[in-house]
Amino acid sequence: MHWEIYTTGGAYYLYDIFNMLGAYTSSGNFKNLLQIGLVIGILWISLQLAFGGSLGGAMKYVFTTVLVMTFTLGPKSSVVIIDKTSGTVPIYGVVDNVPTPIAMLGHYTSGVSYFLTGQMETLMSTPTDLTYQKNGILFGASLMAQSANWRAVTPKIHENLVNFMQQCVIDATNLGHMDLELVATTGDMESFIAANMPASMAYYDVVSGETRTCSAGWNDVKAAVTAEVDKVLEQKAASTFQGVNASGAANVNRLKSTLTEFQGLMAMSSASSVHTVKQAMFVTAMDDGLQRFIATSGNSAAMEIYQAARADIQTRSSYAAIGANATKWVPLLKIVFESLYYAAFPMAVMMMMTPLAIPVLKGYMGGFVWLAAWEPLSAILHSIVIKASTGFYREAGAVTTDGAVSDVVMSWANHFGIRAVEQDVGSVAGYLMMSVPFLATAIMFGANRMVGMATSMLNVGQGAAIESGREAATGQISLGNMSMNNYQANKANMSSMVDIGRDSMVARNGAVVTQNADRGMSWSSGSAMSTGATTSAIGEAVRSEVATRADSARTAASSAAAEVSDFLASGASAITSFGQSYMSGSQGVTSKSTDSQVSEGSKVSQAYQRVEEFAKSQGISTQLAVQAALAGDLGVGGKFGPAQGKLGANLNGRLEGVSAERFDELVKAAETAGVTKDVGYLNSARSSMGATATDGKQTTTGEDMRYSREEGERAAQTFISRLEEARTYSEAQSRLESGGTSMDTNLNQIVGRELVDRGMSPLETGAVFNPQTPAELRTSRDIIGGVVDDVVDGLVGTAPADQTRGWSPSIDQSGLRTELPRQATMSDGSVISLDGQRDKVEETIRDNRSAAEDDSANLRNYQNQQYTEGMVMQEATKRPLQEGADQWIGTAMGNRVVGWLNVNGEEVDMLRRAHPEVWNTPGKVYDYYTQHPEQYQEVLKRPFVDGDELPASPENQTAAIYPAPLPGKAMSAEERDTVIRTVIGEAANQGNAGMAAVALVIRNRADDARFPDAVGQVSLQPKQFSAWNADGSGNSLVNKYRPGDPAYERAAYVVDVVMAGLVPDFTGGATHYFAPAGMRALVEQGYQKNLIPGWLERETEARNAPPIRVGDHVFTGQVQPKG
Repeated sequence: MHWEIYTTGGAYYLYDIFNMLGAYTSSGNFKNLLQIGLVIGILWISLQLAFGGSLGGAMKYVFTTVLVMTFTLGPKSSVVIIDKTSGTVPIYGVVDNVPTPIAMLGHYTSGVSYFLTGQMETLMSTPTDLTYQKNGILFGASLMAQSANWRAVTPKIHENLVNFMQQCVIDATNLGHMDLELVATTGDMESFIAANMPASMAYYDVVSGETRTCSAGWNDVKAAVTAEVDKVLEQKAASTFQGVNASGAANVNRLKSTLTEFQGLMAMSSASSVHTVKQAMFVTAMDDGLQRFIATSGNSAAMEIYQAARADIQTRSSYAAIGANATKWVPLLKIVFESLYYAAFPMAVMMMMTPLAIPVLKGYMGGFVWLAAWEPLSAILHSIVIKASTGFYREAGAVTTDGAVSDVVMSWANHFGIRAVEQDVGSVAGYLMMSVPFLATAIMFGANRMVGMATSMLNVGQGAAIESGREAATGQISLGNMSMNNYQANKANMSSMVDIGRDSMVARNGAVVTQNADRGMSWSSGSAMSTGATTSAIGEAVRSEVATRADSARTAASSAAAEVSDFLASGASAITSFGQSYMSGSQGVTSKSTDSQVSEGSKVSQAYQRVEEFAKSQGISTQLAVQAALAGDLGVGGKFGPAQGKLGANLNGRLEGVSAERFDELVKAAETAGVTKDVGYLNSARSSMGATATDGKQTTTGEDMRYSREEGERAAQTFISRLEEARTYSEAQSRLESGGTSMDTNLNQIVGRELVDRGMSPLETGAVFNPQTPAELRTSRDIIGGVVDDVVDGLVGTAPADQTRGWSPSIDQSGLRTELPRQATMSDGSVISLDGQRDKVEETIRDNRSAAEDDSANLRNYQNQQYTEGMVMQEATKRPLQEGADQWIGTAMGNRVVGWLNVNGEEVDMLRRAHPEVWNTPGKVYDYYTQHPEQYQEVLKRPFVDGDELPASPENQTAAIYPAPLPGKAMSAEERDTVIRTVIGEAANQGNAGMAAVALVIRNRADDARFPDAVGQVSLQPKQFSAWNADGSGNSLVNKYRPGDPAYERAAYVVDVVMAGLVPDFTGGATHYFAPAGMRALVEQGYQKNLIPGWLERETEARNAPPIRVGDHVFTGQVQPKG
């Protein structure tokens, strides 16, 4: 059941309130709320009966509770919200599932008030667009006043218009080309300028970016102003109306109509709203141009200060403020009360579950009656004040050229007066509107309730009189006080202060210099330095920062040292293994390397032998000797000694039991003995990845971790830089910690006295301590730096000297070098030549390298061949798939039927010539030859293969035949044309699948008990398929195409195969669909309010499955079979 709820200006808010009520009262939370109230009521009645309460009162409570629950938990209704201010269609929206009691109560109270108000406004002869129910309280009167302040919305257009008015109109009046009085009083500025355009004047055109003569640019300016009218009204509509389409064309036209009717009511010369808006833009631009002219000329107008009696000023200002505010909040107050009363329904019902049911019910229903009385009272007040306001406007706009009072215009001379009328109307109407709630109360409860109104209405005047009397009695009278643009000049302040035995002077930069009684000098920042909530200073912050950076630097250096140590260990292990393989004399190595070349075996053996002899002389392992040599080769020798503290300690676990100090000694010894060069040679000879073949007892193939000298150099350089950074910060930290406290407390005074002793005056010293510019800061830093260095050198000692700097051990390198053996004796006593074995190894290396390169080439050729064959196979498979995918539904259906008939192209032509009448649709062809196989055999001279021989469905490989087709749907030629045009109008851009889905919906509706039986009648049902709508929400596609057009024939084929039952219902029996993008477009154009259909939830529930999407459409619903 539908119930209408009437409101004026509140539909935007009530729509959400009723949606909330429908959702909340349909949920379990509402029932829980009622249960809470019911429990409270039962407990209260039980206590009453336990202590001797009346049984009749308890039964009355029970009866009331049952009655309330019956109505509130029972029926639901739909609410139609009607608000004439919401647009041309007064129906704002429909809300379902609203409790019937609140819908009925709102319907009867708002309906009586609404129709009574409409009849009263009709009898009071208020113009249609100025009625209270059409646009709200005083909308036309306030719109007229606001129009006097409108200007071009586009900044460039307004700036260009201001330039034109200043340089072509104001300058023309100054030069006598135009009459100043006529310019100020004309009500048609556009025609006046065109008739009196000065030919010799020019202005700067902001739009074109050039200087143009006034006569040449006038047409462009006038056209731009005309085009700007709708933009101005769109901006006003966006701030006046609610909703997503607030600034739409419909609301703009409403503003034009309202403004035009009010101008006609007040007998204004120009009753055109467009003319008024253009005149307002010309007037405001001229006013802005005049202000700019006055400002640039240096002849600012004097400000006039009007003074009047305090009581009169206070009374008038208070009434004006109250009235202006009341015009805004009183109409909104009614809407707020309406919304609150509707929204409070769940709480009111819960209270009705308690023993307070009767009072709550009376109060709740009485509130709606009270709100219903507001509407007619506001309409009466609106009619009176809006008619009275026409006199205010006529008085303000009576600056005329012919002396006739009826010639009312808006001109530059009176536009400020027209703006002020809004304040007068607001002051009168706003304060009178405050009485509407009280008058409504008086209607309900009697005149005695209005007694308090006298005090509230006269309180403002009484307060003003009391205040003025107090001032007269006390003598404290203050009238028209204003304070602005205050200036102080020639104020002398003798800054020098003489104290007993002490003088203080202020330097030029604000620093204070004080001379004490003992003739000593001291300096303070005074006003030379800025102070605030935070203070920047140098001292502990610097020490903390240096300490933090020192810790970070030491941590980074420690990490870099660990990385270098790991590199030395892994590199030494790899080099030692490499050298040992050569020293054994029994291995042949084949290697391929990208960063080193294979050295001669004898040189490698000699170099490694010298490394072993050095290790024996130092009493260390060969691997440790290689580590020391690598460290020297990388330049990190001497970096791990005791001076590094934790850095050396962190390396002890990686140096094979020797201390960091001992390792530094070994590095220096390796460099002196030349072992560092030998290790470098070994590193250049080793391979990072290779195959090793032994021509003795075994053959192995392995890969070792690549050892890169470049990586080692990078790690070494990182370690050295981090170590130097850590040393620098550690020294700075030590110096600051040893001398920082004394410098913080005493350095300023020491520096000050030193500068005075050097001949600098006390005032100059104060400027040094308080620099204010970057140049002064650099000067102060240089001056103070020279003094501070001497003071700091005396407080902080120099860093300790390195006692080991320049030391190196003396080692005889010739004693470490021996000749490598040329022969070797095997276990059986035979002697072999080592040089010959090395030649065999090199030959094996060459053979293995050649074989590896051949295998690699063969592998690449095989991969290329496989890739080429794979691409050819992919293209061969891809082509038929692409051709099949490119077929449209008609071609695909025809090809399928040809496959079913088991015929080739020539046989198809033979069948077409023999039976042309059956080759209209694929389904008809197949049905014909199934029923008449003799015709098939007569033409092709072979029997017809029926459906039992059809191939298995690709969707179900276990099925013997394709699913049986749907039954055909009969339709006449006229119905077929109607359905085809419907499909074109609804889904012309959705492809064959989208058109087939729409056709399936039409077919399903014809099978549904809720819709007509014929598909033609289904298509033409009113308000069902929007393509047939007569208003702007429809389209012209339904009448655009004729039989024979490609678009028509395409849709005809889709309709034919669907109605023939050849297309399975992939919509799942859908009976409804909608396009989200189309709904959004209709809302933006103002044809509807809802973004989703009202039937969506209902049809989806009946479907018991989620909706499906085909193209841009969402399909839902389920066929309800006919009885």
